[in-house]
Amino acid sequence: MRYWLFFLLFFSERLLFSQSVSPQRIIGSAYHEFAPMESPDGETLFYSVAKHPTNVAGVKDEGDIWMVTKKDNAWGIPRPVSFPWNDRQRNQIVGFFNQGQSVLLLNEWIPEGSSYKVRQGLSVSHKVNANWTIPVSVSIDYFFNESSDYSMQLSADGKVLLMSLESYGRVGAEDLYVSFRKEDGNFSEPVHLGWDVNTKFQEMYPFLSADAKRLYFSSNGFPGMGSKDIFMSERLDDSWKKWSVPINQGFTINSEGSEWSYSEPEGKEYAYFVSTQNSEGFGDIWQMPKLPTDSADSLSIVPVLPLALTLPAEDSSQVASPPLMKSTYNFTAVVVSAEDKQMIALSSIRVSHTGDTLLQVINPANPISCELDKEKTYWLEVEAKGYFPLSKSVVFTGNNDSLYLKPLAVGTTVALKDVLFEKGSEVMIDISYKELEKVVKLMQANPTVEIALSGHTDNQGSAKLNLRLSQQRVDAVKAYLVKMGVDEGRISGKGYGGTKPIASNANEESRKQNRRVELTIVKN
Repeated sequence: MRYWLFFLLFFSERLLFSQSVSPQRIIGSAYHEFAPMESPDGETLFYSVAKHPTNVAGVKDEGDIWMVTKKDNAWGIPRPVSFPWNDRQRNQIVGFFNQGQSVLLLNEWIPEGSSYKVRQGLSVSHKVNANWTIPVSVSIDYFFNESSDYSMQLSADGKVLLMSLESYGRVGAEDLYVSFRKEDGNFSEPVHLGWDVNTKFQEMYPFLSADAKRLYFSSNGFPGMGSKDIFMSERLDDSWKKWSVPINQGFTINSEGSEWSYSEPEGKEYAYFVSTQNSEGFGDIWQMPKLPTDSADSLSIVPVLPLALTLPAEDSSQVASPPLMKSTYNFTAVVVSAEDKQMIALSSIRVSHTGDTLLQVINPANPISCELDKEKTYWLEVEAKGYFPLSKSVVFTGNNDSLYLKPLAVGTTVALKDVLFEKGSEVMIDISYKELEKVVKLMQANPTVEIALSGHTDNQGSAKLNLRLSQQRVDAVKAYLVKMGVDEGRISGKGYGGTKPIASNANEESRKQNRRVELTIVKN
C-alpha cells in the first residue's frame, strides 16, 4: 500500500505544479509551426512555418521564417518575414548575438539561380540602418551531417552553438553536439555530448540555459509520455561530455503527442515550446512560465517512475495499477526485393528500442508483424540470404510499410555510409566498425560472394595525395575484414582518388558525398 500512497502523493504534487504553470497556445494553424525564437527586445516572436502556400516555395517549402509582434501585451497577426531571410530551403533562426544586431540562420543562403538545392550549415545576417543584410556563409570546422531534420541553437552569450546532427561518433539517429565560436566568427569542430544525454534514437532541438549549466532537449530514446518529450540535464564539467541523468519535464509540458523546441528568453520568467497535442496541423507554439531549476521543484516533474512501481501481492487485488499513457498498435511490413519487388524469405529480423531488444526472430514470416508503441523511434535490422542487410532508424506510424532489400547480384554497388575516417587519414573512427561488422556477417552468410572495395575522395588538394589516401583507406577496410575472418582472396580493392565524383565538388556539402567507400559484388 505504501507504493500506492507514494504514487498519489507524487501525482498530487505534479497536478498542483501543472495548475500553477498552465501553458497557453499562442500560435496554431492548419500548418506546421516550429522553432520559436524571441527577439532580444522581447517585442517580436520569430518562428518557422512549413508548407504554407505563401512560403517562397509554396506548399513544398519545408520552412519559411514568420514573425508576430506584441502590442499592449497581446500578440498581433502573424506574417512571413520579407527578403532576405527566406529562400526555397528550410529557413530557421538559430540565435541573435551582437546585442541583437546580428542573427545566425540555419543553412547557407543560396541565391536564386544556384545549381544546388540545399547546402547545410550556417549563415549570418547583420542589421544595418534598420535593414538586414543578405546572409553569408559561416564555417563550422569539419562539419558533417546526414540528417535532413537537423537543428541548431546559439547560446545567450553568442559563444556556444548546440546542434542536433547525424554526424561523427553517433549511433543511430540524431545526436547532440556542441561547437564554440572562434575569434574569426566561425565555429570549431562539433563535439559529441556523450552517452549521458544521447541514445541510439533521436535527440533533437537542444537549448542551453543562460548560465550554460542546464541543457533542455527533445528525445524519444528515454522513458516518456508520448512520441518525443522534453528533458533537462545539468552539465557536470567543462568537457561537455558529462551530464546528470536526463529528467523528463513531466505532464506540465509533455503529452501523448510530441514536444520539442523548449527555450527561455534571457532575463524573462516565461518559456516557449512546440507541441502536437490537440493541434489542427502538426506543431503549434505554446508559452508557459519557465520550468523550475532547483531540486525541490524538480521533484514535481520527475518522469513516469511511479507508473512503473509494482504493488505488493497482498494489495494487488485492492488497488488497480495506474493506467499507462502509451498506446500500441500492430506494425505490419512486407519485405521485397529492390530488383523485382517480389517478397523474399527472411533470415532474421530484430527490432530494438533504447538498446533493449523488443523482438528477435530467426527465420521470421514475411510480412513482418509485431506490437509496437505508437510513434516511437525504433532500430530495425532485417537480413535475408542473398541480399544486402537492411539496418536503419525508423519511426513506425501505424501504417503498413514496404521494406526493400538489394540483391547480392554481380555488379550491385552499395555505399558503406558509416565507414568514416579521421580527416586526411586512413584511421577509421569507431562508428565504422559497426558498419563493417555487417559486411563480415554478409560474407559469412554468403560464402561464394566476392567483393571489390573502391575508395573515393573529393578533388581538393593534390590529386596524387588523394589517390594515395583513397588506396590507404581501402587497404584499411580490407585489413579489418580479413582480421575478422574473411578470406583475403574474396576481397579486392582500389583507390580512385577524386576521379569518380557522384556530386559536384563546388561546395563542401556536395563534396562530402564524393568522400566515400563503396562495395561492389564481383562474384556470387
